[in-house]
Amino acid sequence: MTKEETIYHFYSSLGSGDVNAMISCYHPEVVFEDPVFGELRGDRVSNMWRMLLNNAETPPTIKVEGMQLLRGTVGCIWTAKYTYGKNKRTIHNVVESHFVFKGDLIIDHRDKFDLYIWIKQAAGMAGFLFGWTKPYHKALRKKTNRYLDKFIKKQSVSQK
Repeated sequence: MTKEETIYHFYSSLGSGDVNAMISCYHPEVVFEDPVFGELRGDRVSNMWRMLLNNAETPPTIKVEGMQLLRGTVGCIWTAKYTYGKNKRTIHNVVESHFVFKGDLIIDHRDKFDLYIWIKQAAGMAGFLFGWTKPYHKALRKKTNRYLDKFIKKQSVSQK
């Protein structure tokens, strides 16, 4: 696959809920970063996607556009529509992604989006009132990583 085909495969797998196909696009030493989780490495990246898709009632609706190849990196804009949290709030997230490859696999994946817009959609009024503050962002990142830690621990127990 070309780098562009790998990215399309990654996002079509996300849209169909096929986490194993997504993860197959990653190098084992992948680094991922986004505003919600911060920086993750290796298995934590794969487990983040497992957790997100495992908790989703239905896979997100994904649309990829504006893909560009520049000096060995691939960048794209994509949108995701999904429901989030126990209140099943509707999220419409526009993401700018950048990928670096090692061989045929993604070694570095960085997502950027407006965190305040995401928080307002995900947290409702509390997000609207406080979601723009750095302490809220820090608390959110801490909370999402705690959820990820619990998910990983639960997975390792169930695999024994």
